[in-house]
Amino acid sequence: MTDASRAVYTLRNSALKRNFFKLIWHSRPDTPFGLKHERTYAKRSPNGWLVRHMFVAGKKYTRSAIIYLSDSEGAWNPEPGEVKWERVAIESNPNFALITSRMEVPGGWLVSELLSTISSAPEAATADVSLAYVDDENHAWDIW
Repeated sequence: MTDASRAVYTLRNSALKRNFFKLIWHSRPDTPFGLKHERTYAKRSPNGWLVRHMFVAGKKYTRSAIIYLSDSEGAWNPEPGEVKWERVAIESNPNFALITSRMEVPGGWLVSELLSTISSAPEAATADVSLAYVDDENHAWDIW
């Protein structure tokens, strides 16, 4: 990289908004970065929110998913400690772990699924995160 291109790169990155998303939930707040944990972030956007959910397991296995949540009324104002994920299903065997969770949001639920494959060779293991929105205005979804 030349000095001129480095200057342009630095200028562009310094103009980027740092901490664009706000951390609203953390599975293990006192966990060092390298240990497995989950985080959820939110950012107000026109008529709603962008919500990002991350699974962090060191640099190699960090995964995230993002979803738009409609909220034109401004009914949701997520603050750390006020929102939570509820575990609804955990499946596992020697080859994988599958964790499904839900979070109450205006008009329904956010559903998160974490799939982590297990391998005797660490470099062969994988992880994936997905998010979905379930419309349920009265939050009547009884999973039990």
